[in-house]
This record gives sequence, structure tokens and C-alpha cells, in this order.
Amino acid sequence: MRKRVTKGIWSRAIVAVVLGTVFLRMVYGGNGQVGARYFSAENLERWQSRAFEGETTYRLVEDPERPGKWVLEAKGKGGASAKFLREDIDLNETPFVAWRWRALSALPVENERYRGGDDFVVRLYVVSEGSGVLRRPLSIAYVWGNGPIGESWRSPFTKRQVNVIVDSGQGGSWRTHERNVKEDFLRFHGKQINALQGIGLMTDSDGSGTVAQGWYDYIEIRARHSRAGERKSVCPDGRAVFPATTPSTGRQCP
Repeated sequence: MRKRVTKGIWSRAIVAVVLGTVFLRMVYGGNGQVGARYFSAENLERWQSRAFEGETTYRLVEDPERPGKWVLEAKGKGGASAKFLREDIDLNETPFVAWRWRALSALPVENERYRGGDDFVVRLYVVSEGSGVLRRPLSIAYVWGNGPIGESWRSPFTKRQVNVIVDSGQGGSWRTHERNVKEDFLRFHGKQINALQGIGLMTDSDGSGTVAQGWYDYIEIRARHSRAGERKSVCPDGRAVFPATTPSTGRQCP
């Protein structure tokens, strides 16, 4: 019952992202890209924290596979707290969001579509403040879930958020993703969105009461598709899927 109360205020958390005072100005490169946001002690202080039920611990750790490279580890048991960054992003100029994360596996949740099962080992939110007089925020959450990749549904806490599975089941290795966020808002919300005002991360297991542990490497805003040389599959509508689709993984275009 507690989960229904705490995570039920998720829409208020979205508003906090949009109206928050934390802001990290982007630096545009000459190649039409925006520098990747690798996590460091300096820029992690710019992220706001918000707890819904218990606490997820976020800390910088060294990646054992890449000595000297620091990543953001998120770990908790039966807790739910998030990190938010106030970020103004022009989707007409830079519609692509790319990121890399890692998890050992999805959480043992039977039904991720209802409130008691809304747990994900890693997820990334993109948030728009919306339009019109009320300017009600809209968001998309890209998640590591249990269902088939590409599956999507409205959040059980607010119809103005859509969850989209981009990784599923067992993990262990780093996964890199790239999404055309502007196209995704049109696809999932049916609205033309020209700008984002916030990005969020959350690892939580307050519904299942299990241990959730994931790692976040970077977030990058891009004007175009991924750099040459990165292994990828390109969907018919132009979105890139990482890693590339193979018979062994059975990945499909989301």
C-alpha cells in the first residue's frame, strides 16, 4: 500500500524536473554532436535526488572492465529513488539521445504494468514540460524489463508517461542505445514535441523487495545518428538499435 502512495506522486516528480533549478549547459561540438555526459564527482552534484520509497544508493565506481573509467552505480533493496537533471534540449536541433548502461538481469517481477510491479533495474526518463495553458509534462521511460524488446505501455501511475522496453531479461555486458526522442514522443504520445526540459535515471525494487543493481556510463545528445564504426542495426523508420540484431539475441526494432 505504501508503494501506491509514494510512487503515485510521480507526476509531481516530473514537474520538479521541469521547474527545478539544476541546469547543466551543453557544449556543442563542430560535428553537430553534443559532448557525452560521463558521470564524475563534479557533474553528479548537479543532479537532484528524489526518493519515493526507501533509498537507492548512487555512487561513482571504477569499471572493472576499463581501469581508470568511472561509472555511476545504482544499488538498492526494496527502495525507489531517482536522479534528475534539469536540461534544456532543442529536439529540432538534437533529436537523438544515446546512452550506455549495464545490469545483471531484469528484476523478478511478474507484471510490470501494474503499480505493484513497476520495478526496473535501470531506466532513463526524457521529460517535456508539455504545451497549452496547463503545460502538463509528458515523459517517456526507456527501461530494462522482462517483456519483449519494443513493448510499450502507459505508466500505472500517470497516463502522461509511457514505458518502453529497450533491454530485456539477462544482461551482464554494457548495452548502448540511441533513440530519436522527437519521433518517440510523436509515436507514443501523438504529439509534436520540440524541446525537453529534463532527464532522469532510476533503479528501484520497492515493489518486488529484491536487490536491484545497475550501472550508467554516459548520456549523449546528438544531432544525427551514431558515429561511424559503432555496431548497430537501423530500423526501417531510422532508429538505431544497439547492439546489432543477431539470431542469438533475437532483437527487434522497437
